[in-house]
Amino acid sequence: KEQDLKKRDVCQFAIDGEICGHDLSGHRPYAYKQDGIPSSTGIASLLDGGKSMSFAWAAAAIGARHAVHPVEALDRLSIDGCHLRANEYCERCTYLRSRFNAEWTAKAELGTHVHHMALSRASGDELVDDPISAPYVDALERFYEDCRPEWEQLERAIEYSEPGHEYRGQFDGLGLLNCREGRRRFLIDVKTGKLHFAEATLQVASYRFAHFMTTWEGKHVVDREPMPEVDGAAILWLRDDGCYRLIELPTNREAFDQFLNLRELWPWERQMKKLQKQWEHADLSHLALLQS
Repeated sequence: KEQDLKKRDVCQFAIDGEICGHDLSGHRPYAYKQDGIPSSTGIASLLDGGKSMSFAWAAAAIGARHAVHPVEALDRLSIDGCHLRANEYCERCTYLRSRFNAEWTAKAELGTHVHHMALSRASGDELVDDPISAPYVDALERFYEDCRPEWEQLERAIEYSEPGHEYRGQFDGLGLLNCREGRRRFLIDVKTGKLHFAEATLQVASYRFAHFMTTWEGKHVVDREPMPEVDGAAILWLRDDGCYRLIELPTNREAFDQFLNLRELWPWERQMKKLQKQWEHADLSHLALLQS
């Protein structure tokens, strides 16, 4: 756990064999507080809008080999004849799973790297790019040329405090942008990679309808201020072709109500995951199973 915390403190994106090392200790400060309050991203991810199929080649290969649905193949790999006990897979599926994990991790590390570069650019720092991140920097500069953002808030943690529906999160920026309708105040979340529209809408709606922006010292909130009103909410989609898309999302009350529906599902889903782990590690030879 200590090693995982250290990895969370710095950017792990590799540049010429060396990790970036950018200080991430202030990013998502609530992630270090284990009090059972979920994050916006965790709740929104309960709606699978296609993300589990992002590596279709691995899902299709495993699914075909074991005659299961590809989503199940990537989600659990708990397949008769392959998943004998926890973390024991047949040789071919072990390879596919490791490739899936490697590519997923690489995408996540690149996304984190681009996020902190966007924050550095917004803070007025000079960016030093590399061949992999250069297209995203180009996209970011095009966004600045077109939209001329004036940031009022950057990378702020948020909190929703209604009993039974509490959650935390962190948006990337809030400020004035040039739009077709003129100068408007927008809540912005930066995205890279493939766009998952429904999940992004739920996530950003949770930011827009939050009660407070919060300031943290260590694991404790030291200040709360009301969440500002905005004209809209959008994702800034930075792409590997050097282009960007600023997409306004339908973050209305209906979207937020759907997010709260998932929030109600959260405790039950946690219980089911614990139950699944118990069964995966159980000695089934001593259990009497119902026969159909």
